Amino acid sequence: MYIDIRWRRNRYGVIYTLLLLLFIFYIDVICSTHDGKQQQQQQQQQHQYDSHSDGSYGERLKLKYRDEDDGLEFKVVQFTDLHYGENDGDDIANNNLQNTILTLESPVDLVVFSGDMISGEHLNFQHDISAYNNAWSLMTEPLIKRNIPWAIILGSQDAHGLLNAHELLDFDQKYNQSLTKHGPRDISGDSNYVLEIYANDTTESPLSLIYLFDSDTKGCGNREWGCIHKDQIDWYKNISDTYSKNNSNSSTTALAFVHVPPSEALQLWNHNQVYGVLEDNNGCCCFETDHTAETGKDKNKQQGLVDSMIERGDVKGLYFGGDHQNDFHGDFNGIDLGYGRKSGFASYNPNKLHGARVILLQQQPQQQRVEIKTWIRDISGARDNQTEHRPNLLDHQFTGCCKKGGDPYRALKITPIVLIFTLVLLFIIFWQNKKPR
Repeated sequence: MYIDIRWRRNRYGVIYTLLLLLFIFYIDVICSTHDGKQQQQQQQQQHQYDSHSDGSYGERLKLKYRDEDDGLEFKVVQFTDLHYGENDGDDIANNNLQNTILTLESPVDLVVFSGDMISGEHLNFQHDISAYNNAWSLMTEPLIKRNIPWAIILGSQDAHGLLNAHELLDFDQKYNQSLTKHGPRDISGDSNYVLEIYANDTTESPLSLIYLFDSDTKGCGNREWGCIHKDQIDWYKNISDTYSKNNSNSSTTALAFVHVPPSEALQLWNHNQVYGVLEDNNGCCCFETDHTAETGKDKNKQQGLVDSMIERGDVKGLYFGGDHQNDFHGDFNGIDLGYGRKSGFASYNPNKLHGARVILLQQQPQQQRVEIKTWIRDISGARDNQTEHRPNLLDHQFTGCCKKGGDPYRALKITPIVLIFTLVLLFIIFWQNKKPR
């Protein structure tokens, strides 16, 4: 009888606890569903553009190597995650950083803006079209006055304001020094294109290439956005094969840029010697480069982006951004795989000084091979060659990337609430049981 009375008394507490947990879970699901619907509505409200650029802006400038004493050289500066448009102070700091680095690294042959040039989700870009003019004016001013051409790829925030991806590329192409192009219509993403670099004015075939990939895409396997799809990989393969055939079946040395890092970045950190740091709280918010067949029926893995590059042997450097506190790079099966240094002062910042990655392509006299050198130039003016990191178990990173959809920390945020309410209820139940009967 005593046991029966205790159960009758306690069962209500257990039931109340379970009901409370279900209620909290329900509220969390409702919130996440509401967030998803809001994102869909914002995407549907983006302007639709019928025109399609023919790339004529990008064809006005011919990229060429410089003839130096040590051979041919071509220098690229990668500015990543500038996040213009959040406030005037950070925008001015961004502009000063760009001016400092471009002055110290002169001559610079090309600048690549590797995504998140602006914080498109900020209210400024949601309601005021002039915000784009202000941001682009500051972002391009250091390049225009030095007559440096540039190319952009889209990050995770650029096309989330009044201008959609297509319109944003059109907007950038209005500048005479922009080499930005629209990619093929029939593949994922808008900013998939290739730039050619010639040895001199008289050569007909390019000596090197730069592939630019659009990772501002949806429907990604381990996350809702931010990956390279199979059709983009097939596009790269076809372009690479075409240049190889035109070059007597010899691969044309290339660089590549994408905003979201591939999952091989984690493999590189865990198993290879690298230079630089991995300090981002997300570890590496990357995309998986192996793809299941997109029919959904065949579960066999398709060859990923990095594997395709390794197989062809043309891409010697693949660089990205996205994770603001990571800047490491290293050799991954013949490819220098690595982050840039976060350049912008808005959003969350690196633990190191803000800066940019510099990539130098060099061809020595009497040699056919093009070699790559890279370093970080920071806001202080110092050249950071980055400290060596060897793989060890103490800072081994999980090979999983960001959670699929929404806030990757949603579970961590809701767990303390559940724990507190559960402990309170258990205390009440215990206290009730201790009362004299």
